[in-house]
Amino acid sequence: MKVVIAVTSDIYFDQRVQKIAGTFVQHAHPVTVVGRRMKNTPYGSLPFAGTWLSCWFYKSVWFYAEYNIRLFLYLCKHRPNLVWACDLDTLLACTLASKLFKLKLVFDAHEYFEESVEILHKPWIRKVWQTIAKLCIPKAGACISVSQSLCAILEEKYHKKFHLIRNVPKHNLLANTLKATMPKSKVLWYQGAVNEGRGLELVIRCLPNLPDYNLRIAGDGDLTASLQQLVKDMNLEGRVQFLGRLTYAQLVEHARGAFIGLDLLESRSKSYFHSLSNKTFDYMHAGLPMIQMNFPEYIEIHRTYKMGVLLNELNADLLCQAILQFEDPLFLQQCREACHLASKTYNWDQESVQLIQLVNSL
Repeated sequence: MKVVIAVTSDIYFDQRVQKIAGTFVQHAHPVTVVGRRMKNTPYGSLPFAGTWLSCWFYKSVWFYAEYNIRLFLYLCKHRPNLVWACDLDTLLACTLASKLFKLKLVFDAHEYFEESVEILHKPWIRKVWQTIAKLCIPKAGACISVSQSLCAILEEKYHKKFHLIRNVPKHNLLANTLKATMPKSKVLWYQGAVNEGRGLELVIRCLPNLPDYNLRIAGDGDLTASLQQLVKDMNLEGRVQFLGRLTYAQLVEHARGAFIGLDLLESRSKSYFHSLSNKTFDYMHAGLPMIQMNFPEYIEIHRTYKMGVLLNELNADLLCQAILQFEDPLFLQQCREACHLASKTYNWDQESVQLIQLVNSL
C-alpha cells in the first residue's frame, strides 16, 4: 500500500511524522512524506522518501491556500492508496484528492487547530478553519489525535470516532534514562515552539528571583526576537541561552543534563487546555523532572507517575515556589524515578501497534 503523509511542518524536526513514516516502512508500506521547503533547514538523509513543496508565501492565509493547491496537484499526479493528513492545514487538499481518486484518508489532529491561541482573536480566519473541519473531518476513513480528552471533544463536535495515538518517543531511548548523572548546575530547560502562550516571558522575568538558575531555550518561533530583547533589557544575557532548533538527539542530550523541564501553557486556549505535549514524553524519557499545568491530561499522568509539579495558574509566585521544590534532593530523585517508570508505559512500541491495526482496518 503506497502512503503519502502530508504536513506543513519541517519534516526534519517533526518527530511524530518521522515515527509514523518509520512504522509504515517497517511494515513494508512505501511511504512519502510531503512537506514544505523552509529556510535554513539542514537537509540530510531520512529513512523514508521525502518531498518538499516550494511555496512563494511562508505565512498567513496565502501560504495555506498556496500549499493546499500544490499538495492537491501532487496527490493528483502520484495517487497513493492512502493519504495521511496531518492537522487541519493539510486536510482540504487531502479530502478533495481522496474523493476524486477514491483514496483512503486518515486525519491526524495534532492539536485542536481551530481553537489554537494564534487565531482566537481572528474571527474570520477561525471561521474558515471551522468550516473546513466541519466539511472534511466526517469524510475521513479514520481519525486520530494525541490525547484522550481531545479525542472526546472532537468526537462530540464532529460526530466521528477519534482514535488515540500518543506522540511518545521510541522505546530504545529507555536504556540510558537513569544512567544520566544528577545535574551539577541548575538549568531550566525548554524545548519547542517559541510562541505566544508558552510562559517563556514569565520565566525570564522570574530569573532575578532565582539567582542560582539559568534558562536554556531550544526552538524558534514568533516571539524569539522579542524574548531576546527582553533578556537584553534585563541584563540576563549571561543566564539565558537561545539555542535555536536542534536535532532530536541534541534535545535529548540537553534534557538529560538539565535540572527542571518547563512545559507551561496558558489556559485561555482550548487547544492548550486539552493538549498532551510532546515535551511531556521527551522529558519523561530523558529522566527530567518537569513543571506543567494543572490541565486534564497532565493530571491523569501525574496521578500515577508524579514526575514533577503541576501549576494551577501561570504567575510568578507559583512558578518560583514550584522551582524551589526541586531543591529537595529526595523529591528530585523521586521525580526522576517516576519518569523512568512512566517511560516503560508511554513509548512508541505500544502506539505503533495500534496505528498499524487502525490502518489495516480501513
